[in-house]
Parts: sequence; structure tokens; C-alpha cells
Amino acid sequence: MRPLLALAAIAVIIAISFVQDVTAGYDNNYGCDKRSLGYNYRSTYNDRKGQDTGTIASMPFKKKYANTVLRLTYSSNIRVIGAGATVRYSFQIDGHECLRPTPVDIGMHKAQAVNDHVPAVLLGICEATAAGPIGPGGHAITVNIGHVQRHGKGDAYSNWESTSFLEVQEMCPPY
Repeated sequence: MRPLLALAAIAVIIAISFVQDVTAGYDNNYGCDKRSLGYNYRSTYNDRKGQDTGTIASMPFKKKYANTVLRLTYSSNIRVIGAGATVRYSFQIDGHECLRPTPVDIGMHKAQAVNDHVPAVLLGICEATAAGPIGPGGHAITVNIGHVQRHGKGDAYSNWESTSFLEVQEMCPPY
């Protein structure tokens, strides 16, 4: 019976050590101290956007560390009217689309001319743009809308009768 109690005590000690390491937040593989993060930038919008191309939301932010990534979130409702019409929403940092690990975008296609405004969340990780890795310092994030070349142009609308939300969060990799 005592060997089982000894094994149980060792398991509890290991579990407590693991929890302490995780809650400390230090990730030795990337040298990123998760306790120091929490740099969130948020902005809300109540204005309707009936435009079909260009910037529909923007916000300045500061990135604190070189070895972190950005978690980007935009929440709103979107619509496109037009048979065969497609619009694309994407993030840009300092005028360049996020490319690594992948572009952060969503598209909306309509087969019929129906005026449905649907909730949408554009969410993704951005490490780098065409201009290179996103370094520390001041930056600007924009949410852009545009047409998709191989589909018809439609009448787009964003943020109808709702509040949109834009957020940038600095995070440690891996995400």
C-alpha cells in the first residue's frame, strides 16, 4: 500500500509543477514571456458602410516585441447583392496584406440578388506581410473590401444596424 501512496504523491508533485510552469507562461522554445503580453487594441464602429471597395475599418496599434505574432479579429455583418457577385474582406497591416502563415480573408458569394445581411467574423494570425515580418513599433491595421476578379461585381454593405468590432492582440507563438 505504501508504494502506491508514494507513487500517488509523486504524481501530485509532478502535476503541481506542471501547472506552475504553465501558469508562469514562459515558453523556452520561443523566448516569449506570456505574462507580459496582453497588448490588446480594440475599436468599435457604429457607422454603416455601403462601399464596395476600399477600407471599411482602421485602427492604429503598437507591437511591443519582435518575436510575437498578431491575432486579428473583425466582427460585423456583411452583405452582397447581385447574381453571381462576390466580395472579399481582408486585413492589411501598414497597407500590405498579411501573407504568413496565410492571407487572412473571407469572401461572400451570392447566387441570387437577395438582401441578406449575415454575421461574419474575420479572424486570423499575421506574422508577416509582403513588406516582411511585422516588427515592434507603431502600425495601422485596416479591414478592406474588394471584388473578386473571376466573379461578378455586386453591391456590398457592412455593419448594417449593428456595432462592428476590430481587435489586434499580440501573442506568443505557437498560436
